[in-house]
Amino acid sequence: MRLGHGSAGAASYIKFYVDVNGESGKTIIGKDVFAFSMRPDWGDKYIFTAGVNGANASGVQNSSYLKDRDYLMSDVRGGCSKTAPSGTGYSQGDFCSLLIQIDGWKISDDYPW
Repeated sequence: MRLGHGSAGAASYIKFYVDVNGESGKTIIGKDVFAFSMRPDWGDKYIFTAGVNGANASGVQNSSYLKDRDYLMSDVRGGCSKTAPSGTGYSQGDFCSLLIQIDGWKISDDYPW
């Protein structure tokens, strides 16, 4: 598990990655490693998929573009795409956990990995 931290407005959060196959094989975010965040100030909903409220997320958790599958799978920073860039607060594939959540916790046929 890898941990990071940051802030979204006045609130702090912890970002962590869960590796579903442990140390076996190459680890790739979105394929076998998935990003989540924690915000203790959100009460009982303090653990959530990355992208819901990340590094740039002052209120972004309700933004319609984060509910748009095409956006999440595009080449935006942190996108669930093999060619998406990393940068400020996001790694390539960070939005994959949110995409799986939107798809009802299932990996759809068009999932990139």
